[in-house]
Amino acid sequence: MKPANIVYFALLASPLTTAAPLSAPVNKPRALTERHLGSFVDETIKHVIESVIDSTNSLQMAVSGWSGKVADTAPILAGSDGVLKSLKSGTATIEQANDLSLVGLLGIVIPTIHLNEAVEGVSDALIDKKPQFAAAGLSTVVLGQLQDQRKAAQAMVDTLLTKMPSYTTSLGELLSAPSLKSLDEAIDVYSAKGWKDPDHTIVSGRAQG
Repeated sequence: MKPANIVYFALLASPLTTAAPLSAPVNKPRALTERHLGSFVDETIKHVIESVIDSTNSLQMAVSGWSGKVADTAPILAGSDGVLKSLKSGTATIEQANDLSLVGLLGIVIPTIHLNEAVEGVSDALIDKKPQFAAAGLSTVVLGQLQDQRKAAQAMVDTLLTKMPSYTTSLGELLSAPSLKSLDEAIDVYSAKGWKDPDHTIVSGRAQG
């Protein structure tokens, strides 16, 4: 079952979304209403995720289009810096954002899946370019950038989890796991843990064609 489906089923079965009997009295505590009202319309966290997606896609384009020459690395360096900045500024923004209600959580499921796809794309692009980065003597630089991004990504995930309803934390971890895994795979390649030869025969423990 896909992570998005798991989230929807879990939310439908949650205490706040299970319908009460028609005969039961309807109580709407003022404090609860005010606490969650902002989450129904506040898309701050969604916009943060979308910003990280945009910067990640820009980096992928720069990496995929790289000629292999050191002189042409400026777009990659700028793109990598952009990803790191979007993660750090996004974390700061999330810290100040409203807690997510169930409705707010549903609003970030699809953007999070798109972010996973974007991170996988840039990680794959970096893995594909490993021979060229190695030939240019830039593997260590790329590794350092990946490690910085991994640390910043984890910080953003940890902060985001504090904004989710406590009973959905495990679902949040499930949704964020693919992005972190993709970064870990690229880090393994650039730290030589999964790199076997320049022909890309084995990458991060996975056979390549």
